[in-house]
Amino acid sequence: MFNSVAFPFLLASALPLDAFRQSDGVGKGITFVLLFLSVLSWAYMLGKWSSLRGMFDFNQRFMKFYRTTQHPAIPQLGDRKLAIRSPIALIYTEATTELLLSLERAGVNHNEIRNWQHGQIGHRLCNAELAAIRGVAERLLAEQQLVVESKMSQLATITTAAPLIGLFGTVWGIMVAFMLMASQGSMVLSTVAPGIAGALLTTVVALCVSIPSTIGYNVLADRVRAMTVDMENFVDEYMADVTRIHGVTEN
Repeated sequence: MFNSVAFPFLLASALPLDAFRQSDGVGKGITFVLLFLSVLSWAYMLGKWSSLRGMFDFNQRFMKFYRTTQHPAIPQLGDRKLAIRSPIALIYTEATTELLLSLERAGVNHNEIRNWQHGQIGHRLCNAELAAIRGVAERLLAEQQLVVESKMSQLATITTAAPLIGLFGTVWGIMVAFMLMASQGSMVLSTVAPGIAGALLTTVVALCVSIPSTIGYNVLADRVRAMTVDMENFVDEYMADVTRIHGVTEN
């Protein structure tokens, strides 16, 4: 038969449950809240990681295709569904729509763009037209940054709030234990120890929520920053390609 001396982990595994039983209603409620926050934080972290990984893969596929084309508008005139989940592709699609409108107004048809040759100089765009294209690209860039950063504020809130909620539960439990000791007029440790153990449980649970959430948030924040930089770099690269081919003329 197993015993707690030979297998101390059996005793340790029962401690949280025993402490939970000794908690009052407030302590039990806080523990359930923290467990809910733990489930929520893991759902946010796993979902965000999967989402960012998919976005990164689609961005890489789109950029690889984009850099093999002779004209920045060719991907738009080809497979319009290419990498639709890619934030960079969405920025590209809107900016290229504005570029094509400017070229169409100048009489440049789509066949000329599809047959574009490297080094060929096209219709010269004016400053206002280039500014309009960049404005569309930067507007979509800002929108996609919000998409990429979604759920990060919720995860940060859980990371910050969990230790404070756990501390509240601990302080409440200790206060109740001392009030019980005062009402009974007893200084015996066995009288208040169960209540204090239940109070400390909320801090333990809070740390179990906060530690993985903090690590996950920092890892995800690095991925978000990297993707934001990639999107900003693409806008600059795209505008450089448009300017190199179509140049700038004065109004």
